[in-house]
Amino acid sequence: MQDRKRLLELLEKLRAHDVVSEVDAQDQLTIRTMIVHLANPENLQGLLAHLRGLGLQRQLSATKTQAKK
Repeated sequence: MQDRKRLLELLEKLRAHDVVSEVDAQDQLTIRTMIVHLANPENLQGLLAHLRGLGLQRQLSATKTQAKK
């Protein structure tokens, strides 16, 4: 019973980000298409590389801003 409650709480957190639909009366839900697309390992690697690049850009920008002070 605790596992089910925990699962539903986690699903509700994902639903808040529109990753999954609401659990229906038959305990079914829909995983959004974008998530299914990202589940492809090649797509995930591309996404991670892009996010790392964005992180590096922010770090460089922050460093330049601090250097000006």
